[in-house]
Amino acid sequence: MSAADLIEERAAGLPAASIVRRPSLDEVCALAAGRTADLLVEAVDARGTGHLALTGGSAGIALARALPAALTAGFRPSQGLEGIHLWFGDERFVPAGHADRNDLLAAGLVEAGVPEANVHRLCGPERAADVDDAAGRLAADLAAAGPAQGRFDVVHLGVGPDAHVCSLFPGHPAARTTGADVVAVRSSPKPPSERVSLTFDVLHRARCVMVVAGGGGKAEAARAGLGAPDAAGAPASCARGLTTTWYLDDAAAGVPVVFVDREPVGYRSDAIRHDDAAGAGLAVTHLIEHGHKRIGYLSGGLRIQNFQARERGFRLAMEAHGLAVDERFLFEVPPSIQGSHERMLQILAERCEMPTAFFADNDMIALGAMQAFQTHGWRLPEDVSIVGFDDISFGEVFSPGLTTVRVHKKELGRLAVKRLIELIKKPRAVKTRIEIVNDLVVRGSVAAPRER
Repeated sequence: MSAADLIEERAAGLPAASIVRRPSLDEVCALAAGRTADLLVEAVDARGTGHLALTGGSAGIALARALPAALTAGFRPSQGLEGIHLWFGDERFVPAGHADRNDLLAAGLVEAGVPEANVHRLCGPERAADVDDAAGRLAADLAAAGPAQGRFDVVHLGVGPDAHVCSLFPGHPAARTTGADVVAVRSSPKPPSERVSLTFDVLHRARCVMVVAGGGGKAEAARAGLGAPDAAGAPASCARGLTTTWYLDDAAAGVPVVFVDREPVGYRSDAIRHDDAAGAGLAVTHLIEHGHKRIGYLSGGLRIQNFQARERGFRLAMEAHGLAVDERFLFEVPPSIQGSHERMLQILAERCEMPTAFFADNDMIALGAMQAFQTHGWRLPEDVSIVGFDDISFGEVFSPGLTTVRVHKKELGRLAVKRLIELIKKPRAVKTRIEIVNDLVVRGSVAAPRER
């Protein structure tokens, strides 16, 4: 039996991997970090020490951000982190402190309380004669200070677009290593060329293997890694322990995603949304066409994307018509009818000067403000005009009826579902953004300004 066959046979004999999926890499890393903390607590309670192998790359960086807080929260003060030992699934054979070193990711954990003496770093060329010497020294350290029976409590793994894990690359001789826990890697297809890696022997003994991947560039690797063991073509498929969990964001999982009514930030995906800025421009222009020059703005306290775009549209429309925005008339209120009503009552009790008209971030803000004005004896629209946004049903029956920007919610949903079905049937690398043009619904809350 060849080494590759042996690795595949061992992997096939281990339990299949489970999958945890969340929208973003940070979210899956937070879950992986929390589970890691739980397992290390159990290990320290049961055996006095907990052994964790860290990974590098984008997954390793995201995990390094999440791990310190997770471990601090998971361990009792009486336990501390003195029993935690840190190792590295692979390391680059470069000098200590070099930017390419994976062990730099241990800094946050050391700061959180893991003793520096428990961080098992690879000797660099300043201490080891060559990469073989470095691998031998790490193997000796692992034998002397590593987990009992060579069984790591948790091994973190990233996965490359070519489905490599650690420094076990498709078709590379190092990936076929058996009978040893550590292997020196020369001529790595990914720089730097010299590395040291844990082997599949270590992974197969581990109590828990966690594979973390994010981004659409990892989708093919994830599919291969979750398939049948293939040591030569997809080493990630053989990355199994006594339990194995793949932590994937939606993009890496290959799940079609369409963002609805928001712009994806840091995430390549299709999106369908309303043109909130243009809608706000319609509202402000309507007020200006009725003769208003002093126009105030009622903003929701939560500056979500929609509200930010509406504020931008408000300011652009004022500028386009040669009107200055009077910052005195920009009021922040809660984005609800009751919250807006209560806040506007306070503002009206404190101030005597008001604009002749307001644009509001949404209809609930507008309706609450209208109630407050009426409570104070203001007539609408004779004394003050108001335009909302969203066209909720209550705005139509309010007296006076609320002029507002209509949001085409049904069309938004229809287009989103249509796009999802298209992506399911035929995944596409090209991502699309669709903006729906809003309409102005004219009712009774706007009139020409009255001299005060």
